Amino acid sequence: MLESNDSDFVLLKLICSGDHAAFQTLYERHGLVILNYLIQLIGNRQQAEDILQEVMLIVWEKAPTYTPDGSVRGWLFGIAKRQALKVSRTKRNHLPLNEEILVTEDSMSNGVMKQITLRTAIYTLPSVEQEALEMVYYRGMTLQEVANMLDVPLNTIKTRLYRARQRLRIYLEKDSLDHA
Repeated sequence: MLESNDSDFVLLKLICSGDHAAFQTLYERHGLVILNYLIQLIGNRQQAEDILQEVMLIVWEKAPTYTPDGSVRGWLFGIAKRQALKVSRTKRNHLPLNEEILVTEDSMSNGVMKQITLRTAIYTLPSVEQEALEMVYYRGMTLQEVANMLDVPLNTIKTRLYRARQRLRIYLEKDSLDHA
């Protein structure tokens, strides 16, 4: 019996020859997991659905370029992540500044300021550490689930979390000294 990655590889080979049924099978097998991943990354279901469609279009077009040095699922997640980052960069660069929605420290409670400070600190992390941290602490995923989803060893996730916590501690200590 074929393992999942072996059968996924067979599906990609069939997709290369224009097999729509194989494409549908690959989509059914991985689409929901990738959609959930995209929702976690960008926080908007509609945008995530749009990005998933782009991902699948890329898969249809780029299936011949896949090299079996990793899992097909990992390849799919890589495409999804790149597309999500592309969309978030585009949106961030085109957000208009609306003075009516600006918030000052005076208008916020201390708790809200702490949350904003923490979120800002998280955004300073390297993307791989930020991703692992958010998946574990904000999405409640286990370390093994994160490792499987990102197609990396469990110890890699542990290392990313350790480094993220260290960087956050340093950032937050520095921030508290700056406001003292």
